[in-house]
Amino acid sequence: MRLFLALLSSILFIQCSNTANLSGQWQDDVVESYYQIWHTGAAPAGTGANFFILLKAPLSYSIEEFKVNGEPLEVETKENGKGLLIIGRHFTPPNPEQEDQKVPKFYLQEAYSGKLKLTQAGESFWVKVDNFQKRESEMMP
Repeated sequence: MRLFLALLSSILFIQCSNTANLSGQWQDDVVESYYQIWHTGAAPAGTGANFFILLKAPLSYSIEEFKVNGEPLEVETKENGKGLLIIGRHFTPPNPEQEDQKVPKFYLQEAYSGKLKLTQAGESFWVKVDNFQKRESEMMP
């Protein structure tokens, strides 16, 4: 029984250290992270937020989930001239039954931090993205 417990604890230790290494490697590839809050127009209107993470290089793992302040986001990736851009989108549609349309609390928070669930070679791990910087949405002409 002691041999089994020792073997089990060493396997768990190896898996934990591999996860930490992968998470650390990913953090080194982050160039910047920022977000933009937007509204679709006059009430009743929807409100949304886009969360961006720019990486130096393409991913060698897949993105399983992207959450910000506990809320799940829709995920999209795009190559651009600077690296790989990961985009997480959160949208709240208007509620036509509500007379006084207010911006939902999610979009009024002071700070946003997120986490991504990544998978590589069958192993999954979470990485944190702290302190997304706010950027104003660009107006289209």
